[in-house]
Amino acid sequence: MPELWAYLESQITDGLPKKLPRFLKQGAANFVLGTALDLNYMITLPYTNKKYYEEMRGVADGSGASFKIMRRIHMIGELTKGSCSMFGAWGEATSNGQTVQLRALDWDIDGPFKKYPLAVVYHPSSAKYGHAWLNIGFIGWLGVLSGVNEHQLAVSEIGVSFPDQTFGKESRFGNPFTFVLRDVLQFDKTLNESIHRMQTTKRTCNLILGVGDGKSEFRSFQYSHSVCNVIGDTNPLPKQPWHPGLKNTVYYGMDWNCPPFH
Repeated sequence: MPELWAYLESQITDGLPKKLPRFLKQGAANFVLGTALDLNYMITLPYTNKKYYEEMRGVADGSGASFKIMRRIHMIGELTKGSCSMFGAWGEATSNGQTVQLRALDWDIDGPFKKYPLAVVYHPSSAKYGHAWLNIGFIGWLGVLSGVNEHQLAVSEIGVSFPDQTFGKESRFGNPFTFVLRDVLQFDKTLNESIHRMQTTKRTCNLILGVGDGKSEFRSFQYSHSVCNVIGDTNPLPKQPWHPGLKNTVYYGMDWNCPPFH
């Protein structure tokens, strides 16, 4: 967590004038980044499962990590969103007819993320805490970017920096998407349950989310504060010549309006 926080600060300090003293640049970066993330935490708190922050506090207290830095880092996704890649394929598109799903964290290959990978399996002690699920992330990360549960639901995610007018409006007031994806893995059993969750939650920023069901198919979601369109192989979006539909396949590379990566 300290290394990741220093890396995030460097993304700001590297853009400041070189003649500024290092301590001044670091102070400015810490203030600007910290203020933005603290504000994002406060406005999303009413829509978030409070138990996730209780768990975060427990990890911080048990490890000696800074709870404040950990809490801030969990808000990074709402600001940066990230630009990753995903696909889901099933039926005639796979060699054995079973569902195959990918989510690649190719948004940032220079930061410390790849140095600290961690797969965490949760075994809830009570049904009220959901069912068993796997978080594929990195040390100290309690939200979800990738993962799968015991009912064969898996999730994928891409941030959208180049939307079109069909996305409607963004908002900072809502449930952070990394916690929405965690809710899917922790509490949902079927693709239809995940679709209902996506459509009824208080959404925030522009994203492409994906949920694959190993028992059936894969669907992606055009996801924003005001829009939640469910996308399958028969209704590929965006409808562009560079994004042709493929039978039993849904795919995205790096962004929504992103011809070179498709």
